[in-house]
Amino acid sequence: MTRKHLAIVILCCLLVPIGCTPAPEIFPCYDGGGPLPVGLEELIGDDLVDCSQLEGVVCNAAIPIEEACIRAGQLRPDLTLPICTKVPQIESYGIVIGTCQPPDVHGTPCTNETHCLSDQNLLCAVEDGAEDGVCEPPDYTTWTRLVYIYRRLPETTPADFLQYWHDVHAPLVVQNAATLGIKGYIQLHTVDAVGNMFWQISHQSLPAYDGAAEYFVDLDTFTDALGTPEGQQVFQLLIDDKRNFADLSLSAVWLAEEHLFRKLPRTPGEPVKIFTWVGAGIPSLTPEEFQDYYLNNHGQFPVRHPKVLGVHEYIQIHAIDNPLNYILRTMHGTAAHYYVHLYSIWDFSKMGTPQAMPIMQQIFEDEPNFVDFTKSALWYALEHIIIPTE
Repeated sequence: MTRKHLAIVILCCLLVPIGCTPAPEIFPCYDGGGPLPVGLEELIGDDLVDCSQLEGVVCNAAIPIEEACIRAGQLRPDLTLPICTKVPQIESYGIVIGTCQPPDVHGTPCTNETHCLSDQNLLCAVEDGAEDGVCEPPDYTTWTRLVYIYRRLPETTPADFLQYWHDVHAPLVVQNAATLGIKGYIQLHTVDAVGNMFWQISHQSLPAYDGAAEYFVDLDTFTDALGTPEGQQVFQLLIDDKRNFADLSLSAVWLAEEHLFRKLPRTPGEPVKIFTWVGAGIPSLTPEEFQDYYLNNHGQFPVRHPKVLGVHEYIQIHAIDNPLNYILRTMHGTAAHYYVHLYSIWDFSKMGTPQAMPIMQQIFEDEPNFVDFTKSALWYALEHIIIPTE
């Protein structure tokens, strides 16, 4: 390889930091651990940094490439130790250029979920009474969720809608949760009208809903509760109160199961901004084919590139085929339910980085293969945890 070719390669690598996030999100991959060949100091400099993504991070060092990656990991103790691959690699003038990759932490000891989730889709499995555990794949199907999406009454302002829903209706749910077997309750309050308009225009989708609610239930317990006179009375009480703030004819309710890909630990009392969408499939796909494509094809983009795309949490929620869905729609007088629902937390500022843009292009090009956006809606919301899940 000529000096000219090597210089071009190194200069391309140096372009990676463009658009980097603030200092806490940056780590060096080269720390000056060895002498640089004469003439290359100005090209490489003292430090080579990248925007906090392990996928595709360039390792440059005049020291063995494995050691360079180890040093990078030591400088970011919150990340599990990266390892280096040497394909493709260039070795010339004492400089080794490779790619940092996350290690396989499956089966390694852990003390919390953050350790396992920093680089891979793994959770820390801790037995009862133990302090430490082992990184293992998560239980992808955990809770059954009773999902509501609401359109407010036409005579109600957004502020009045949210105030009544949160301050009046939520306590009513909490008061009767035990009777219905509700183990968790979250409200999603729609925010960011400008951002929501962007998604609506860019995808030619339905307007954002005014809010969404999710009850976490054990399906058998919830079904049994609705079969008792007390359960029916309490559930009807909640439905009647919903009519005080929501237009149920334009809203929807359905039972769904969650598929957990990535989960962000919560800080109590701090609402988190969620990006969500509810979707319908293109006419050529059955509901089952639509869900399968979303889960096993399209959903793999954020799973494979979480750091590049800034994906902190990603949970797909799929409607289940259960006769109770028809009963729920009849009781509420709602429209037909959706078949998928996304619950996610993204750092959208990373989507414009050079690393993310090609992936985002693939995501946008793949969407028409399964989504009918004229029957779907995308929006931002603030998460309010009313009843934390156990």
